[in-house]
Amino acid sequence: MLPLTAILGQRDNGRTLSQSNGIEIRAAAEKHSGEILKLTYEAFPFEEEKERLALSASCTTPLEAWKTIISDWKARRTPVVIAVGKKSKVLGTAVVRPHASGPGRQSDNVAVLARVTVEQGSRNLGIGKKLVNRALENARFLGFSKVIASIPGSLTEWYEKIGWTIGDPAEGLSWLEKPEPQDDLAFQQQSIPPELRGQFAPIRSEVLALPSTGTTESLI
Repeated sequence: MLPLTAILGQRDNGRTLSQSNGIEIRAAAEKHSGEILKLTYEAFPFEEEKERLALSASCTTPLEAWKTIISDWKARRTPVVIAVGKKSKVLGTAVVRPHASGPGRQSDNVAVLARVTVEQGSRNLGIGKKLVNRALENARFLGFSKVIASIPGSLTEWYEKIGWTIGDPAEGLSWLEKPEPQDDLAFQQQSIPPELRGQFAPIRSEVLALPSTGTTESLI
């Protein structure tokens, strides 16, 4: 089953979340890169091969790439949030990044919430919600007006409870800008009525095809 599209529908209370029950929600540092990748690839194994292939031409490893992203997060508008437990162990992570890939026109106003996961032994403790809330604080700080994400159907209720609007993947289309002729190209593989072409500028959340051997259920 393809993930659903989640769009932020309301603000949280705006409070800064820091420490709770000995767990700190904080910005990632370069030194956390290895733990972040390990945690991410355990939750989303299909991401590892995807990143290695994307970076092969530049002779850069995923670890080196993520160290650069973390150290240069403000310029890239890609803040990485982590949950840290005892002995500074990384228990969870979440990333906000610009909508700079996938079908549709890119937009400086739209961010994508990605890679939200908590390690197996630390789930159901509220860490996931704190990670998402801090990620949204970062998105507002960086000037994004909208945040979208792709989620598994099993997490629909959880995301709705914390203020997201859930829809079918095709409903992830957003109309934010004046249309341009090339925007119609984005509709070629979409079940969009012909009469809508030339009227809207599409911005769509990425829809990940989950591998048959893996799942993103209960990652928070």
